[in-house]
Amino acid sequence: MPAYSRPDRRWRLLVPPGAVVIMAAGSAWPTIKRVRALPAHTDVVLVGGRQLRALALLAGLHIAAEYIALPSLGHPVAIIQRKRQALRFAARHVITVPPGITRLHLAVWYAVRLVRAVPRLLAWLPAGDRMLVGTRS
Repeated sequence: MPAYSRPDRRWRLLVPPGAVVIMAAGSAWPTIKRVRALPAHTDVVLVGGRQLRALALLAGLHIAAEYIALPSLGHPVAIIQRKRQALRFAARHVITVPPGITRLHLAVWYAVRLVRAVPRLLAWLPAGDRMLVGTRS
C-alpha cells in the first residue's frame, strides 16, 4: 500500500521521492539540529505550524514550496500552495462557514468574508497545518 493511501496521509503525494520528512513539534532547536545534520542537497519536508519559514531559514534550507492544509493535515479539506493565486482561489471558492456552527455563525461568517476580501490572511492565520518542501544547502 502506498504511504498516501489513507485520507490522513494524502499530503504525502506532495513529498518528493526520497525526501526526509521531519515533524517540527515543540522546541525548534532539535528540529534545526536534525536538519543541519543532513548532507547537503538533501530534499527535506518540514511539517508543523506557522513558524516553519523561520525554522527553515535557521536550519539552512532553500525553500522550494510551502503548503497550508485546512483545517489540518490529519483531515485536510484543502492543501493550498502559499502563492497569491492559490490563496485567492481557496479564499473565494473553498473557505466557508463549517456546518454545525450555530452560536458564533455570524462572527465566523464575517471572518470568512474578511479572508475572501484579503486572501493573504490565509498565510498569516494560526489555523491550519503547514508543510514546507526544501533542499538542505
